[in-house]
Amino acid sequence: MSVLAKELGDDFLSCVLCQELLKDPRLLPCLHSICNACASFRLDKSDKFITCPICEDMVTIWNVENTYLNPWLKNIISVIKITQNSEGKFCSFCELKGGNQEAVATCLTCFDLLCKTCWESRHTFTTLTKEHHVVSIEEAQSGCYDSEIRSNQTICCSVHKNEYYKFFCKTCDVPICRDCTVLQHRSHDHISPKDALKHSELCLQKEIDRVEKGINQLKIQQSELDKQANDSENCEENLRIQIETTCNSMINKISAQRRSLEKSLTQSLKNPKEKTKLKTELAKNKIRLLERTTSFCKFLLKYGTDFEILSLQSLVMRRVKHTSVKFDQFPSSEYRVTMPRLSTSWKEPDFRLIFENGLNTVENETLPMETKSVQTDEEEKNKTVMGISQSENIDIGIQCNIIEHDILKGDKAVQTCLYSDMVIQCSLLATRCFVNLHQTPKISCLSWMTNDSFIAVDQCNSSVNLCFLAFSGNGMVLENCIDSTVTSWCIAVRTGSSEIIVLDHNWSKKNCVSNVSVLFATPPLSILLACTTNYAISVFSHGMTLLKRLEFTDTKGNPLVLKDPRFGCIFSSGKFAVSDFDNDFVFIFDENARLFRKEFCFPGPIATDKDDLIYIADFYEHRIIVTNFEGSLRNTITLLPHVSHPRSISISSDHKLAVAFRNSVALFQLKIENVS
Repeated sequence: MSVLAKELGDDFLSCVLCQELLKDPRLLPCLHSICNACASFRLDKSDKFITCPICEDMVTIWNVENTYLNPWLKNIISVIKITQNSEGKFCSFCELKGGNQEAVATCLTCFDLLCKTCWESRHTFTTLTKEHHVVSIEEAQSGCYDSEIRSNQTICCSVHKNEYYKFFCKTCDVPICRDCTVLQHRSHDHISPKDALKHSELCLQKEIDRVEKGINQLKIQQSELDKQANDSENCEENLRIQIETTCNSMINKISAQRRSLEKSLTQSLKNPKEKTKLKTELAKNKIRLLERTTSFCKFLLKYGTDFEILSLQSLVMRRVKHTSVKFDQFPSSEYRVTMPRLSTSWKEPDFRLIFENGLNTVENETLPMETKSVQTDEEEKNKTVMGISQSENIDIGIQCNIIEHDILKGDKAVQTCLYSDMVIQCSLLATRCFVNLHQTPKISCLSWMTNDSFIAVDQCNSSVNLCFLAFSGNGMVLENCIDSTVTSWCIAVRTGSSEIIVLDHNWSKKNCVSNVSVLFATPPLSILLACTTNYAISVFSHGMTLLKRLEFTDTKGNPLVLKDPRFGCIFSSGKFAVSDFDNDFVFIFDENARLFRKEFCFPGPIATDKDDLIYIADFYEHRIIVTNFEGSLRNTITLLPHVSHPRSISISSDHKLAVAFRNSVALFQLKIENVS
């Protein structure tokens, strides 16, 4: 393909109907081009109408001759054909004599194809052609002679077929040939093409600028429409998740009540059922003994002789007389099982979409897309810089600072949640913002080390930071780090290469575990370190001693494979929970890796505390769901307006809640009480 053909592309060089290179191109009013033959064929079938397939404009044409010849594309295509491969092309001179010598050169002046003989000894040896410029076809194909070829091209006059356009009639606003100047346009105002082009270029460029300005405005509108469409899709997706989460939450509550009722029913009927079973067994045994006695007596009378019966008479009569047929009498209420009656109270849930429009609240309009945390000027004044110093025995590559915000301390930030038998009071302590000179931090994981310090993983800057509440701490560079967990004997960090690096509390590397999908969060001061693949969990103790490796099974004991596990936590009892993004819920397993139940909620980051409560962060709803292993307790902590889109959570032994969002960490104090 020639250089010119590559620059213009197929959109300009192809017929809108046959999609092939234009032949004798005709220009439609919509400025799309069509082959002469295609136009004739379409007119024969459509009764003088041609519809452009690109812009769908309908054009009325009585015959093809009334269409505009496209001389520009015709000459452009001529250049492309001249510079195309020479295979199958023959010398123009030799063809006149009936020969078929292959062409190896082309004349850039008259566009004749020449064989080697005609090129070297004929074409430039005549009076008319001695000044012609002949080059090889390979040179012509390079594109360096395209400008020269274009300058030698001419356009035949539409009136005088043997003449070319040389002038411009200003009176009629059309190009004309030499004959036109003395015939049809004899007394008109004739000017040179260059002078005419100056005015036409100015007018055309003015219109081009106007249209391009309109195009830019349309692009801005299109961009806004695309943004609105994306926002609508995001809003719809968030709403779907919210609807599913809300409905699943109600299903989960009903399931928890069902399990509680089943457990209560089993316990209430246990003793009466055992007593009834015991009495039944006693009655069966007595009946069996009496039936054996009567059978013996009947058979003796039926099959015994006189002396046989008389010889056993005294023994048999004594046994029969002393056999009691009475069963122990007791009131019917002692063995009759009293069945409870199920009392239900049901109120149909009321779910509606409330659309907010400005200050007015209207049903079925639009929903707010996102709630952002607002920071006041006074909060900015309360910022205190806490630098993290560089440790001498640790490789430090990034300098981090923590900026502390004391926001809404005390009662102003207290949130009380009540559900079932659990009350949670949540008080905001502080919000801390991580700052880095190289790249804005992204806190991907938090893990409490003590009640006064925690580990924060900055995924963007590949750093693991030890943060203290009262003074500066240390940070270390760990390439491609993603999340971490802290046990009583180690600090474990998972990297993007599915590897866990195990460090002691002095930050010295001790061990490594490969092929890991999820690193589990642990309760404070836990001795267990757990990680998982898509189908099995491995649990280690001090010194990386493997305690157990179990494959996941469902409630029936069949193998279970998690499709996209992201987060997990292990309890002090050995039970554990895993978030599966592909299934949109949290799997909760017993200590034998057998599925106990599913928590229907957004499968976000998970944490657990010393009481083995499960904390599940909902990224889209800006909240934390608190539940227990059985599902009998359930509560919700709303994080707005202090935190939006939580990325990681961790609970200390004194119930401090750390929440990571964007490049910040919010610290809360939890107070959990059980009420009767």
